[in-house]
Amino acid sequence: MAGEMPYIDPVTGETPDGGVYTLHAAIAKAVGGTIQPFDTYQGPYVVVGKDVRMGERPYQLAVQGVGVIRLWVGSDAGWPDYLARVYREDTDTLSEPFEAYGPHAEEDAAQAALSLLPGELIPSDGDWERLRSALAAG
Repeated sequence: MAGEMPYIDPVTGETPDGGVYTLHAAIAKAVGGTIQPFDTYQGPYVVVGKDVRMGERPYQLAVQGVGVIRLWVGSDAGWPDYLARVYREDTDTLSEPFEAYGPHAEEDAAQAALSLLPGELIPSDGDWERLRSALAAG
């Protein structure tokens, strides 16, 4: 298999070759999840809670339909590259589009991910300021 992603830091989104998935890191921080490697074409995903995978690394399959919440970041075909969405795999739902680059990209990605989670996981308005501060602090 070509394009495998054998490792990514589960918190910072850093890869061994020096790449950093900052949107994924912001989402993981906002939802209390971790970043998991997938492949270099689709990128990693964020898992909320425990993940279920089968096989040998780096060729593991991400098992679907067992209550695992996986969040993917990507762009729709035909869209400008600067627009992205978060996809929640277990419910097959997409967030509203957000700008993937720019001064508010990480916050927008975090908000997009939180919009796909149950209401009890969405922070109150006061929590957004703490989230902004945490994202700014790195």
